[in-house]
Amino acid sequence: MKAKRLTALALAALMTASGTSVAFAETPTKDKPLTFYDGAIGEQLYMMDEDGYIVAANNGDFAPGDDIYLALQDYDAASKRELDRINAYEFLDIGDKWVDDIDVVYKKGKWIEQVAQTKEYNINVTDLDIKAFNGVTFSTNKTESSTLVSLAKQALETKRTEAEKEVFSSYTEGSDSGYVYNGKTFDSKEQVLEEAVAQKVYDYVSEYYKVDGTVKRDISNLQKATTGVGFTKDGKYFADKAELIADSGWTLYNPDVHGDLYVAAQPGGYGAVQSDKGSLTTTLATYISTNGVDSTKVYLDKADSSATKYVIIGKVSDEKLANHISGYNVNNSDIYYTDSSPDGQKTIHTINHVETCTNGYFKSGTDELVGDENTAFDALKVTSSSEKYYLVNGVKMTEAEARQAAKNTVTNAINSITADKVYTTSAYAGSPTGSYDGYVWNSGFAYWVKISTEKSTSTKEFDLVGEIGVGSTKSKAEDNTVFLDVTLTNRNWNEDSFENVDSDAYIEPGQRAVLSFADDADDVVIEFGDDAWYEFNARGQGRVNFAYNTNFDRDFAYDYDHANIDFINFVAEPTTNKTGTLYIYADEDSYIYEVTSKGAKKINGAYYDDDEGAWVIRTRHLTSYAISDRRLKTIDQMEDDKNSSSSSKPSGSQGSGSGNGNYKPIPDTGR
Repeated sequence: MKAKRLTALALAALMTASGTSVAFAETPTKDKPLTFYDGAIGEQLYMMDEDGYIVAANNGDFAPGDDIYLALQDYDAASKRELDRINAYEFLDIGDKWVDDIDVVYKKGKWIEQVAQTKEYNINVTDLDIKAFNGVTFSTNKTESSTLVSLAKQALETKRTEAEKEVFSSYTEGSDSGYVYNGKTFDSKEQVLEEAVAQKVYDYVSEYYKVDGTVKRDISNLQKATTGVGFTKDGKYFADKAELIADSGWTLYNPDVHGDLYVAAQPGGYGAVQSDKGSLTTTLATYISTNGVDSTKVYLDKADSSATKYVIIGKVSDEKLANHISGYNVNNSDIYYTDSSPDGQKTIHTINHVETCTNGYFKSGTDELVGDENTAFDALKVTSSSEKYYLVNGVKMTEAEARQAAKNTVTNAINSITADKVYTTSAYAGSPTGSYDGYVWNSGFAYWVKISTEKSTSTKEFDLVGEIGVGSTKSKAEDNTVFLDVTLTNRNWNEDSFENVDSDAYIEPGQRAVLSFADDADDVVIEFGDDAWYEFNARGQGRVNFAYNTNFDRDFAYDYDHANIDFINFVAEPTTNKTGTLYIYADEDSYIYEVTSKGAKKINGAYYDDDEGAWVIRTRHLTSYAISDRRLKTIDQMEDDKNSSSSSKPSGSQGSGSGNGNYKPIPDTGR
């Protein structure tokens, strides 16, 4: 027995060599008026869709219980009688027990007849204005627009390096002199200083002061004072008499230091003092006490008993003060400034001591003056440069930036390719679909091998590997075969979220849902669409088939035609290692039952949770459930009725009145 098997790789090689489709089918005879298509397309899998139409399928699409279809080509001259004599046979090496039946059927569908012809395609690059792309072509047997665009882009990518050089060479090259500071290049000193300020190296103020050589940055605290106040002495300025007297060497009166000094009473607040009593009778202390003088306002010209003069601040006039303190002027008319010192006091300076400056740069966060623009610039580590640039659409760029711009231009040009820019004078005019791009299709009624598989809800995978043959007899079929390699599975191969579940998963009704759980999985929540959810501890749990549907159970509902019933069916009736909690959403006034072949079964412990709006069931075994708008008689009640009837009804009695004939059992609420 030899199968007519040609791998896709070998087929592609032959197609490339010949440029045409190939076929290796033997000439059909009366014993083989049906045969499989040659090569890899003969092994193409098909399945029936919801509308009863046979369409292409992939390995992984088939669950146990599904029908697998293989396309057959028929001999045009074959008679109906010859065709009717043909049967299908399986010669499987693996999985033959999973084949329930195999037959040849005549049904409507769409199938692959041969590989599409390879053609050469041109690319319209007129709008791209990149000469490197001119004349680029590619050959393929693919026919889908999206595939052709992708292949066109791949063909242009082979010219990328040449195209990028072309675009880059179109940029104008030049050079600018500038300054390099902090790893960057700047056109002017001003830009360098702006960078220094931005980097917090410098602070900049448009105006600042120097007072007696000390920098005062905050000019808002320097105010022009009014004229005619204050005192000057020896070139210094004093805001009040106390500052003036203290600077002249006078000290505050202290009886413990100065001793008993005698004074001639003077109403003007000044006078002479002496340690020798002489003709004087009043001490300075008595004078202060008798006249209510504030001792903190009394100053002497010496710091000990040798003092000869006193003044009382607040009582002595400016003129008399001048008689005691030589070299001072009253009411200086010079313009002066004040600024707030740290203790909040006002310090007064003559204009000769205040210097106004502008455009100052300071070390950031300090009052250390760096200098004006030139001085500050010279203090930075700046080097001169002559930088080369490229002019790209009017924008100056470095060489690296310009090369990236060229790269982006080429990328955008390649990405702009659309289906209308890919053409050939002899393009294939068929209508291939889906991922089966590149094949010649036919549709209508045709002969198929139908392989019916055994049903199972198992989480395991089952392989069917071997040959399938057709012929008038089994021996004839051995020489007319194709190779089959299919895995039957209830798993959804495209659903990564069902693998290594560690927290939750979401399942739609009718969806394949074989779940595996992570080693560290703990409390897991499985959501079943908008119908229910199940929470359980999945630590150590193996694979579980949680597939469900909401199909209407006609057989069950037939016995309860007085009620409106919804169903939720767990097709594999899965059992978890640990008991969990199942929540089934339903109306508050509904009733819930377990569905069995004998009828509704009461669910012990089930209760309605108003907060969740759902029936709550503690279980580790999920089956099928009926949610009814009315009470249903349960199989437990039916059994009780049967037992009650057989035990209470006398032999031969017909029953009447309040006897069994009028007995109506109270239906189970299901709650």
